[in-house]
Amino acid sequence: MTDKLKLRTAEGTVKYDFSRKRSKFNDKFEVVLVFDPERPEVKEMVETLEAFEKTSTGGATLPYPVVKRKDGEIHIKAKSDFEVKVVDWNLNDVDEGLSLQGCKAQMEILAKPYDATFGAGVTLYLQGVQVLTEPKPWGAGATFTKSAAPAGYEESARSAAGPDRGVINSEAPDNEVPF
Repeated sequence: MTDKLKLRTAEGTVKYDFSRKRSKFNDKFEVVLVFDPERPEVKEMVETLEAFEKTSTGGATLPYPVVKRKDGEIHIKAKSDFEVKVVDWNLNDVDEGLSLQGCKAQMEILAKPYDATFGAGVTLYLQGVQVLTEPKPWGAGATFTKSAAPAGYEESARSAAGPDRGVINSEAPDNEVPF
């Protein structure tokens, strides 16, 4: 069994970013990068990971392969029980108030095989993330526009100064939901 493999991924696009807060699904820090399978550096990375996976597990068919092919793309997820370093292209720390989703990035990963009662496999441990494009504030992708208030709602005095959910119209009958 091969011991471990340390690898810097090719440049990919961040699909899921739980690099600085724990995922609500498994209570781990994790990042999923998506890659274009036609790029030569991605092909080389995939070959390296799949060769390591094959040699470290004795060539067994794995229920959870480290390289996932989905919709013509390559998806790679790495996770950690511990906080990871997230830096930009100049090695400056990235502010926690910024979202990495949609950014170009690379991950530093450590691949380690396991052999458990439910089967063998390889886990990719997230060591760090380097962001290669400018991250955006959380919610920056939202493109809300002002629209008419729903029936039963009135504009509040605060809505002129900024977004607001409005005030329920007190004249709506009690047995009718105003929205």
